[in-house]
Amino acid sequence: MKTRIFLLAVILVIFGASACKKSSNDQTNSQLSQTESSLKQDYTQAQNYETVLVQRHITPGMTMNDPICKMNDSLFHMNDTSFTIHMQTYCKEMMSDMGMGSNGMMGGGMMGGGASGGMMCNMDSMFMSMKGMTHMTTFKMDSMMESHMKNCPKMGTLNGNVQGYLDNMQTMRKAHMMLHK
Repeated sequence: MKTRIFLLAVILVIFGASACKKSSNDQTNSQLSQTESSLKQDYTQAQNYETVLVQRHITPGMTMNDPICKMNDSLFHMNDTSFTIHMQTYCKEMMSDMGMGSNGMMGGGMMGGGASGGMMCNMDSMFMSMKGMTHMTTFKMDSMMESHMKNCPKMGTLNGNVQGYLDNMQTMRKAHMMLHK
């Protein structure tokens, strides 16, 4: 009788633990979806401002000193920055989903092995090092995060939609830089 009660208790604990894990995964997936939606919105809004800016800028004699150009340029950069903030959030959520925790360590160690390419798999350290860099741009920051995710697959990967938004945003950023020359 005691054995049956003990087995029943063990089974209940196992089911309870798996339900908590599923709930945690559902919450993480929901967070990733929300952040992905924010990235899409940031990209779309930046694209809208860039389109207006390009159309205005191609007018003969129009410079970036024009008030409408300045306003659209400012709004582009606001969404550009928001995109990078959401990209960082997405990477941290992905890292958390992969069980790397808030400090980004894997299995108690900070160095990756095998598939990680021997890189330090610690996104938080990368974010801290970026803060000390001069002339850091959103283009560079997002490129570094993408590179880090690709070189350290144990941290997770960017899904197809997020990779597409990032690729398109980087292309638009390159085109935008040409307007300032």
